[in-house]
Amino acid sequence: MKGIKIAIRSDSKNYLARCNSCIPGATYPDAAFVHVSQGELMASPWAQFVLERLDNGKYALQADSGNYVARCNNCVPGAAYPDAAFVHVSQGELMASPWAHWDIIILP
Repeated sequence: MKGIKIAIRSDSKNYLARCNSCIPGATYPDAAFVHVSQGELMASPWAQFVLERLDNGKYALQADSGNYVARCNNCVPGAAYPDAAFVHVSQGELMASPWAHWDIIILP
């Protein structure tokens, strides 16, 4: 499945997207937020991800920046939950970064 471009739409009909410098004081500059509308999607490369199937059977989501979406623990000071999604794992770091490996579960 390497190389399939996808967009991830929420129940609000807006799309998950990379957002640069949107969380003051965060560990990394690029966070993932649901903020791109249907009308903006095709002109918003930051809301388009390349879905890659990894050798371990999990998936990685590569953003337009070339980096991958990953869980980041305690990266947002004062956040209600310790884990947030940031786009911070480089291609060279991907295989050694299980926090950037995702299971995709198809729900009924």
